Amino acid sequence: MTNKTKANIEFTSDLSLLKDADIICTSTNSESPLFYKKHLKKGTHINAIGSLKPEMQELDPEIINSSRVYYDDKEACLNKNGDFLKAIEDPRNFNDNIIGEIGEYMLNKIEGRTSSEEVNIFKCVGTAIQEFVVENRIYNKSLAEKIGEEMRLYE
Repeated sequence: MTNKTKANIEFTSDLSLLKDADIICTSTNSESPLFYKKHLKKGTHINAIGSLKPEMQELDPEIINSSRVYYDDKEACLNKNGDFLKAIEDPRNFNDNIIGEIGEYMLNKIEGRTSSEEVNIFKCVGTAIQEFVVENRIYNKSLAEKIGEEMRLYE
């Protein structure tokens, strides 16, 4: 991917490097957190697409309970997802931090990032139509930037 993008991509198990990461993507079947809040810098964005079952967990509940959280499917995330189920066990901040579905954000019905220092999470359990719409918008935006005009493939 480094050859195809301008991004610096590194594979490592050194958690101290997360302090330098702007975006963290997780996609595992882990049953325990991959990292903790202390490993993150302010302003990090996390795309978490693993831990699809109640016994799985990628994210530390403290990260979820101290971040603004968006999701693809409320029912699936709140009732079947291990990351959310474990965060709900400590409900001090959980309900206040759950902002809404990514579709609501895409339609400008809910607010996105409110400061450059907040940590945001997008928790995805695999809602295909939402993934397609977001990918299509990103694709169209990249085409528009390349050729200088907006192209819409699917509307």
